[in-house]
Amino acid sequence: MERPRHLAQANVARQRAPLSSPMMGEFALALDPMYRVAEASPGFVWRLASGERHGVAVVEDGVALTVNLSVWGRTRPCTRSSTAARTGGI
Repeated sequence: MERPRHLAQANVARQRAPLSSPMMGEFALALDPMYRVAEASPGFVWRLASGERHGVAVVEDGVALTVNLSVWGRTRPCTRSSTAARTGGI
């Protein structure tokens, strides 16, 4: 019998400014709706989140990076979730 498989999806972004800044405002406002779509999707297993619900912020050599990691039981819901977020279907 074949063992169940999971897909891990990782995104690393170099922030141009803090999430609380006006420059990142539109992006920051889209995060919670995108997370809700993903978390409600079939096949969603887990995602890395800090106390603020966003990905983990890391500073490497003075550069702010945001790291998002999610785990899926199937690939199709992962693809649909990311497509909905990109096209504004959230």
